[in-house]
Amino acid sequence: MHTVDALLRAALEQAADAIMLTDVSGVIQYVNAAFERMSGYGRGEVLGHHVRLLKSGQHQAVFYRALWSTLCDGRVWSGVFVNRHKDGRLYEDQTVISPVRNDAGAVVAYCAVKRDVTDQRQAERQLRQAQRLDAIGRLAGGVAHDVNNALMTIMGHAEMLEQRLCQAKEASEELAEIKGACDRTAALTRQLLAFGRRQVRDLMVVDANRVVVGIEKMLRRLLGEEIRLALVPSPRPALVRFEAGQLEQIVMALAVRAREVMPGGGTFTVAVGNAISGPPEGDLTLGSHARAGGIQVRVADTGCPVDGDALERIFEPFPVTVRQPWDAGLALATAHALVTQSGGHIAVKSAPGDGTTFTIWLPSATPEAVAATARGQGPRRLSGSETVLLAEDEDGVRELVRAGLTRLGYRVIAAPDGATALERAAAQAGGIDLLITDVVMPGMPARELADRLRALHPTAKVVYMSGYSDAAIGEQGGPPPGAAFLQKPFTPETLARRVREVLG
Repeated sequence: MHTVDALLRAALEQAADAIMLTDVSGVIQYVNAAFERMSGYGRGEVLGHHVRLLKSGQHQAVFYRALWSTLCDGRVWSGVFVNRHKDGRLYEDQTVISPVRNDAGAVVAYCAVKRDVTDQRQAERQLRQAQRLDAIGRLAGGVAHDVNNALMTIMGHAEMLEQRLCQAKEASEELAEIKGACDRTAALTRQLLAFGRRQVRDLMVVDANRVVVGIEKMLRRLLGEEIRLALVPSPRPALVRFEAGQLEQIVMALAVRAREVMPGGGTFTVAVGNAISGPPEGDLTLGSHARAGGIQVRVADTGCPVDGDALERIFEPFPVTVRQPWDAGLALATAHALVTQSGGHIAVKSAPGDGTTFTIWLPSATPEAVAATARGQGPRRLSGSETVLLAEDEDGVRELVRAGLTRLGYRVIAAPDGATALERAAAQAGGIDLLITDVVMPGMPARELADRLRALHPTAKVVYMSGYSDAAIGEQGGPPPGAAFLQKPFTPETLARRVREVLG
């Protein structure tokens, strides 16, 4: 027969949770085997030592004052400690500390029961971050959709006006400023969509070396005279498939951030090379694990280091713990979204004396992609005589597209919604060669409109357009994979080329 004392000792030693007994001053009197596994310390290394041995420096003094105030009042304290393992790494434990009383009712010791919740807490933080980013991304996508529709009208009419002025051999600086402002606003909406993973990817083959060298003057103006710029291209072409113009935006965003963290000067380095390994140890990789191979773009500054929670939140659009301007926060969030959704990886490492280094891994362009780019960007002939059915609920956009295609010789049948488009298609004596439809319209989703039109005109081809993007419109019954798509805002020339590509 086992005595109760023996069973109690066995239960303490074999408990899954760590158990620690201290005296009233916090000196450790007993720890069990689970404590040794969790902390890395053997009991001989902690017995007789104060519990501050485990302190990580992550808690402020007010945290400990509240803890000891609770215990000294004879009450039970519960909370989460961030403690330091014997090997130096941090871990989190959910702890309940109970006063232990003698027969007279006086507190003579404290019993702490601890459970390692590091992985659980990390998963919860990642989930909360994902939920925050998703909510902001949805809002950004909606705003970008409305702005893109307005920009579409402004840009289209500005381009038509410019063509008239060119025919009259006149020029307008004001018109050029309007178009420039529209381009900058369109770039911002692309950032909003990309941040929310709601942008249709327009991948093309780019040489990372040429990108880096091509923005040298812009970088020097942006960084100022006190910051030294070092560009290190790779000895061979570094061809990747990436968003048109977005690699430049990522490097520029990191330059904006570097200028803020190096107010007294420093060095900003952009280096391109072959990625022969994954992320160095100590990097915080956001996204899936980086693999060997591909192209590596390393962007480093010698400014103030980023640590702890700030490092984890550096790719959030509005990181309250990171000293950087609003546009840099959004740009860094966009950079992370662009890189990961393009099959790449981005990591950041920061340490005192070394500054901060962002390392971007991008997959190399395949020979097929390089060959496709070399063959050209589309047809030269933009005019046509085919019949086009246009369904668009925004009056300004609908009129702009109709006018642009009509000038090129197309016969355009315009409608404000899907039901009206079907009615006019059914009344059409000849065939419908092409349907151009907005994805999100009242009454009837674009995909249903396309299916029902093909029942009337089986050979009709389809081009979808939207100020939203693939992720957002997928929730609205969007186009099938591989369908021809136009991301708003687009220019009349872009529209004409896409129409010609689809019609052949």
